[in-house]
Parts: sequence; C-alpha cells; structure tokens
Amino acid sequence: GSAGYLAWLDLDGLQLGEQPAERLLQEARVALNQGQHFGAGGAGHARMNLACAPDTIVQGVDRIAALVAKIGAAS
Repeated sequence: GSAGYLAWLDLDGLQLGEQPAERLLQEARVALNQGQHFGAGGAGHARMNLACAPDTIVQGVDRIAALVAKIGAAS
C-alpha cells in the first residue's frame, strides 16, 4: 500500500451544513480544505492535513468532536 499525509473526512450526516469545513473553521477553529474543491463528490467531505505534530491532530479532532456533540445536544 501507499501512505500519505492527507485524510479525507466524511462529515456528511454530522449536521454541519453544506459547507462543513467553513463551519468547523468558524466554530471549532479547525482549518480543513472544503470537499467541493475536489469535485462534486466532495460535498459533505473535507480534507485534513496530517503533516503536523500529533498533538495538533488530537486537538483538532477534539475540537471537531466537541462541536458535533454540541450540535447533537441542541437538536
């Protein structure tokens, strides 16, 4: 297999709206690449760069999880 430093995240179904990467940037302070930039099939997805310190990745995932939990609690 091959390895890479980018993760393709399926955010569809997490109630983040049509621009999930933008919402995560605004509300969770996590910068991702919007999935639509990579074609029509990218809707509801985002790309995460993993070429950083492991603590940075953990912090980003924790922030995403906290926002998703907040949205779930509100609905």
